[in-house]
Amino acid sequence: MEIEQLTLSTDVVLNLWRGSPLAIDNVVQGMKETDPKPTAPMVHSDEKDRDEPNENDPDYKRASLEWTSRIGLRIYAVLLATASSVKSIPKGMMAHDSDEFLEVLEISGIVPRRTSIGLYVQWVHLIAAVQGDAEVLGEKLLRLAGISEAEIAEAEATFRSVQERDTDQDASDNVNGRDRDRVQDTVTGLGV
Repeated sequence: MEIEQLTLSTDVVLNLWRGSPLAIDNVVQGMKETDPKPTAPMVHSDEKDRDEPNENDPDYKRASLEWTSRIGLRIYAVLLATASSVKSIPKGMMAHDSDEFLEVLEISGIVPRRTSIGLYVQWVHLIAAVQGDAEVLGEKLLRLAGISEAEIAEAEATFRSVQERDTDQDASDNVNGRDRDRVQDTVTGLGV
């Protein structure tokens, strides 16, 4: 197995290897069953004398972006869990399996995952990957999994970064409209 290394802006070095495209497909299929993609509302076209989906409906567009974001986070989480590991952490930085990291999760109101892999995914998301690292890491993991350049470009154009989601004033039900608190995805344990 060929292993690549990626140094994040925090000086954390991760080992990356080829993830399973089947794992990605399982995420997508699972989402289709448990969290189906929103459907556009129908509107009547007098001109064509028939009902048609209104894909420009703002609620539909917002729901579609949120769904795409959720699926992107789940794919990112499964690839992190199955196709990466920590090679090195800079001196003084807390590790994913440390009591200090558990304390940070508790202070933040985030429920720690039950396993070392789950804690690792939360740690990369919350501590190790900052300043655009998540996008670079996600792109590398997708490439290693055999996802085509065109599919990666489409995903990049569609997925909103966590930073954009935090500042989006039209965000959906996953964000508290008064104070913009991030909440936790119940499957990945990541902030959304």
